[in-house]
Formats: sequence, C-alpha cells, structure tokens
Amino acid sequence: MNTHVGLHHFNYGDFKYGNEIGISEGNFSAGETALIIGASKSIKDKLMLGVNVKSIFSSFETYNSFGLATDVGAIYFIDSAYSSLGLVVRNLGGEISSFNAKNASAPLDIQLGYSKRLKYLPFRFSIILRQLQRWNIRYDDPEKEQSQSLFGEQEEESGLQKETDNLFRHFSFNGEFLLGKNQNFRIRGGYNHIQRKELSVESLRSLAGFSMGIGFKISYFKLDYAATFHHVAGATNHVTISTNLQKFKKL
Repeated sequence: MNTHVGLHHFNYGDFKYGNEIGISEGNFSAGETALIIGASKSIKDKLMLGVNVKSIFSSFETYNSFGLATDVGAIYFIDSAYSSLGLVVRNLGGEISSFNAKNASAPLDIQLGYSKRLKYLPFRFSIILRQLQRWNIRYDDPEKEQSQSLFGEQEEESGLQKETDNLFRHFSFNGEFLLGKNQNFRIRGGYNHIQRKELSVESLRSLAGFSMGIGFKISYFKLDYAATFHHVAGATNHVTISTNLQKFKKL
C-alpha cells in the first residue's frame, strides 16, 4: 500500500476596502487551503485502486467556508510495461459550511485516461477525457458568435463546428520522452483544448492550454519541474521532489 499527504494553498493577495466614492478604508485578504490525504493499493499486479480525502478551507474577508471532498480512482495495467487504462471520479462532496446559507457541491469531474509507451521508441503518450458526466461543456460567448474565415471575413459557426469544438474540449493530450540508459531524464509536453479556448485572448498570442516540463532521477530521488500556461497574464510553476521510502530500508 502507498500513502501520501499534500497541502495546497492559494493566496489571492491583499485587497482594499473602498466606499461608494472610492476612498480606501483598509485592507483585507483572501485565500484557500486544501489538506489532502490519500492511499493506493495494488490488486494482483494488474489493478491499482486509490482514494483521496480532501478538507478544503476558504476565506474571503470575514467570510469563511469549509468543505470535504473525495477522489476515487482505478488503474488497470493492460500489459505491465507499455499500456494502462485509468478511471477517476473527482470531487465527490461539497460544502459543510458556506459563505451564505446555501451549501454548494464540489465540481464533479469524471475522467477516463489511456496511456501507452511505444515499444521501439522511448516515448509515452496519454489521452485523457474529462467531464464525462455531461456532454455540452462549451461556453457560448455572445461576443464570439462569429468566427474568422480563411479570407478574413466574419462568418457564423456552423453546428458541426460547435459540436467538434465541444468534443475536443473533453480531451487533453500529453507526451513524454524517456531518455537515458535508465530513463533518468524525461521531457514532457501537453495540450488542454478547453483551457486554450476559454483562457486565450483572440487579439494576443499566448501559450494558453499548453504545458511542458522536465524530470531527473538522481540516486533515490526524483526531481520534476513543470510550467502550465493558463493566460497571457502568466503561468503556474510546479516543482516536485519524490522518493521511495522502501529503498532506504535496504541501505
């Protein structure tokens, strides 16, 4: 059995109070924190089951909210070395106490993923389907009802264009090169279509929806870095250090 503990914290910074004529009357802060405890267990080398329990606390000025949510997942290894299939149900739960009298449910997301490593090339690709619990996840912005044609003219999107766009909003695509004799160096990249469509700015070029990263293995430790581009305003950076504690028992 494997266990893990994680802590996520988002600090939204300081805000200013202001009255109806714009005079500042002080400051307040806002943030969110999630404590995650999880475990996974292999069953007969072909199936792995896992669960996360998340306690989530949110504060905005004098308003507070607390909630509990659970992630449940399973991975089936089609063959031990090259391909696997996974299913995850995320965010089962909701608020216990909220900013107002109405408690909201956590944003449910059912995902199905397939990963395959090529037999004669040091490359692994993954395809993830998101939001399987509902089909239409397209946001129809009234300001973007028309699309640009090849000749620079504005034309309305057809029903087929809308359905195709909605279909690919369920998908994200990822790839990873496994380099070195023992695969100790890895280069990764990914594309999330819904993030690209909803967070890019039409008049500005950006890498919204794309992500990239590298990973090293040094002795018993793995060091990974990734950058995810959400918007022209910037990207989020992730650094992970991991190890297998069982290996230290053999020293």
